Amino acid sequence: MTTLQVGSVNYVNPFRCRMWALHDRLEQYVTEGSCRGEIDSILKHGQQSPVLGRRVLDDHNYDVELIYGARRLFVARHVNKQIAVDLRDLSDHDAIIAMDIENRLRKDISPYERALSYARWLRTNHFGSQDEIVHALKVSASQVSRLLKLAGYRVYS
Repeated sequence: MTTLQVGSVNYVNPFRCRMWALHDRLEQYVTEGSCRGEIDSILKHGQQSPVLGRRVLDDHNYDVELIYGARRLFVARHVNKQIAVDLRDLSDHDAIIAMDIENRLRKDISPYERALSYARWLRTNHFGSQDEIVHALKVSASQVSRLLKLAGYRVYS
């Protein structure tokens, strides 16, 4: 294994990467079919945009935990090419915000996937309330409320 440099883009064996437990993709929707455009693009042009990751210190099977980039990880494994990773030291809170910024405008993340993420963040106490999500992500309270309702999440008083 080569030395990973925090604060720079590293090229990493994709099989030494794992997705962060709080990432917002449902694994069953990341398939060869759903990633066909990305597969063709990476084979033709290479990976143009790095994923975001941080070092893994607690699992000898992995070197990097990816905050976002599940589809690019799938493609890198599928075509057996190294994946470009922007490696940073991030808290879970900062990672959630970075992931949201990366994925907010993507149409291929369904409202249901986003809803499950918001509910998971509350259940795991990464955010103490819906209002904290609203302020951290700078989204409307009604949007957060609707998405949590979609996920079946209830706030008990």
